[in-house]
Amino acid sequence: MCDTMIAMGTITGTARTYLAKTSDREPNEAQYLTRTPAADHPEGAMVRMTYVEIPQVADTSAHVGSRLWWIWGFEHGVNEHGLAIGNEAEWSRLPAGTEPGLPDMDLLRLTPERARDADEALAVLTGPIETRALDRAAAPAPGAGVAARAARTQALAAEQAVAVRTLATLGALQADRLPPRGGDPRAPYLKEVAATAPVTAVKEPA
Repeated sequence: MCDTMIAMGTITGTARTYLAKTSDREPNEAQYLTRTPAADHPEGAMVRMTYVEIPQVADTSAHVGSRLWWIWGFEHGVNEHGLAIGNEAEWSRLPAGTEPGLPDMDLLRLTPERARDADEALAVLTGPIETRALDRAAAPAPGAGVAARAARTQALAAEQAVAVRTLATLGALQADRLPPRGGDPRAPYLKEVAATAPVTAVKEPA
């Protein structure tokens, strides 16, 4: 599993924030530092990612990142605005599909390319996923009628509503100071997260 660490400027002694990241990869999976200058793009331009193409934005920021030799995306990167990002493994509860998609590292590279701060970064990360999900929901499956398509769209809307509430809750938790011990209103939420979190590491016997 990868690990990402941040040292804020208040403790580094230099007033600068540092990001460090490990990348648990095979020895032969070489990574290259890839630097991309800022650029303006014409209307209708597309960006070719690892497996798919998506519409390009009007302007992109200068950025640099660590890229595996076989993929378009980054393991971690930073842009000219000081926005830095690193990827971690995250287990999905959704079944895997067979059609080409967006690897997390492709989404990660889009972030310093298109975002200037953390709020914009969240929109960049979730935007392509929502767009592709909506496209899939709107496309009827072979033999499916209007009712089946409507049911898929409604289910997607419900999932999006849950995601929005979760993001709002996380934002509130990050913004507020921790309450006194014994009176933490987050306790039920944290207990639920701990109960549903997947096992990502197994301690080996000594």
